[in-house]
Amino acid sequence: MGGSPCIDGHRIRVADIVRYKDDLGYTPEQIVKALPTIDLNQVLAALKFYEDNKPEIDEYIAEEDAIARAHVNPPVPRRGR
Repeated sequence: MGGSPCIDGHRIRVADIVRYKDDLGYTPEQIVKALPTIDLNQVLAALKFYEDNKPEIDEYIAEEDAIARAHVNPPVPRRGR
């Protein structure tokens, strides 16, 4: 699965829908209200796609989280003595 799958015709990623559901606890209906350019069928299709491809999408989300953590807490270079 190259890159992060998106909802057809949108830049909204399946991973974004999963984050709304899992991280924020949104229902599919609440996701539609938060992202009004997509409809309920698209949200449900994204969640179905996630269930069918869970290991790959979870890996992508974990990698994305690691990158975000590294930017929040970048390693401090050590000075030579």
